[in-house]
Amino acid sequence: MGVWIFIREVLVTCRSQGLISAVVAIISAVSVGVVLGTAGVSAAAQSAVLSTVDQVGTRSVSVYSTQMNGGIPSRILDSLERVDIVESAVGFSQTVDVANVSFNGGKRAALRLVYGQLGRELMERAHNIMGIDSQNTQLADSLVGFATQDAYDVLALPPQGGGARVVNDGIDVNIIGSVVLPEHLEKLTPTILVPIDHVDTLSVIYLSTYSPDQVPLLTDLVRGELRDLSNEEYAIETSQAYVDLRAAIDGKLAASHRILIISVLGAGAGATMLMIGALVLLRRKDLGRRRALGASRLMILGLMLGQVGLLTSLGAGVGAIVSMMAMAFFEHLSPPIDFMSAVIILIAVASTVLAIIPALWAANRDPLCELRVP
Repeated sequence: MGVWIFIREVLVTCRSQGLISAVVAIISAVSVGVVLGTAGVSAAAQSAVLSTVDQVGTRSVSVYSTQMNGGIPSRILDSLERVDIVESAVGFSQTVDVANVSFNGGKRAALRLVYGQLGRELMERAHNIMGIDSQNTQLADSLVGFATQDAYDVLALPPQGGGARVVNDGIDVNIIGSVVLPEHLEKLTPTILVPIDHVDTLSVIYLSTYSPDQVPLLTDLVRGELRDLSNEEYAIETSQAYVDLRAAIDGKLAASHRILIISVLGAGAGATMLMIGALVLLRRKDLGRRRALGASRLMILGLMLGQVGLLTSLGAGVGAIVSMMAMAFFEHLSPPIDFMSAVIILIAVASTVLAIIPALWAANRDPLCELRVP
């Protein structure tokens, strides 16, 4: 039997028994609706809570020098930057205060030399904007840097940038553009960053991993790189406490979701199996006729399972759409798309698998015996 002929037979079978087909689809729709309205809403709330925890910074490791002039060798950052689990590695010099060159007594912002990945990005921007090389951005008679938006506001600079001056040294700073800091560096604002391509020591190194569970490994790697320094020369700060909190929240909510999802979808799949069992009993004569006319056991099995798979998928999709519309109407948080897709697939697969039991019974019945059914 060709694929299209098989699909047509499945569609004809579904249409010929409209009531039972509708009931099977409704069971799947209700099951999905219940899961999305309960565990789905909880999953959405879980995502919101985890997102809030992540905003605090659950993927960061920071190394601070306890020396006045910065004592962390830049080679440590160069080495850690090449580690696969490191998403971002940035080093900074000590902070100096700068003020608007037009009114030196006004508000001040912090200026930092930046080295590493962010430093290279800003260096390239400086080159594109002004056609300068890296040497022109370093401490000299004048600096070229980038300011965060709140630094613009603090120094009362125009949008196109302007001049600032290091308060104690009198070195001028030419601010040529704005910079948006990554999430784990937002605590540094307001600040002005001057990119450099070479430096001997750093005051602080900020590292970020790709996922929270990589923080312990990165912490061990950092300690290994710092083995030549005494413990009094540096301090390490990690987001491990937030990582543990995130894992605890994720684990507890996931466990409660799992129990509810298994219970509801199991009940829905079980109800579908009972409906297919009833269908087999009602259509014993029709199935026997098909077997007598040459239909194989595999064909009967395929028709039954194809019918279940089609109806449950259709019902689950409709149930998901209706649930999402209801959540939007009542202004509830909507579950993630991957969660909703997984629920639809799970109810369709579970119902189809359980339907194998009555389908096998129907496929293995003696057609002569079935045709005697009045």
